Amino acid sequence: MNIELIDAHHFERDHVLAETFPFVANLDLYYPSISTWFAQSFSQGLAQGKNVLLAARGSEGRLEGVALGKKTATEVKMQCVRVADSVSNSGLGITLMDRMLETLECTKPLATVSEEMLHQYSRIFVKRYGFSLDDVAKGAYRPRKLEYYFNGARG
Repeated sequence: MNIELIDAHHFERDHVLAETFPFVANLDLYYPSISTWFAQSFSQGLAQGKNVLLAARGSEGRLEGVALGKKTATEVKMQCVRVADSVSNSGLGITLMDRMLETLECTKPLATVSEEMLHQYSRIFVKRYGFSLDDVAKGAYRPRKLEYYFNGARG
């Protein structure tokens, strides 16, 4: 598996962003505005050097997983880690998280998880990475739904 850092200066940045979109868009059930956020805020932040994208490609060059992060003077955040169903439980998600922590140069970035996805991430976050659950907010992204904040409180 080849994992490539896509940053503001990457020659295929726009192409990789287009490939990444389906990985992110399927989270709209948990984050209703995520498609707009990705197309506008994340893409713009990537072009400005505030956001980073890791793209994992299989042996045939197909995109198999992505990790999105943010690193500014005021915020360091692991924003999203997604892998294709075909490589689920292969360890790629862990590899992407490890690489994102290295890329962000931070062992405890802010990370949030929806209540429906908490069981997928909480054990890894706490046991493997030593993340701390610092806040729980109701209605942060969706009415009456909980969002769990690791390594920092809701800003």
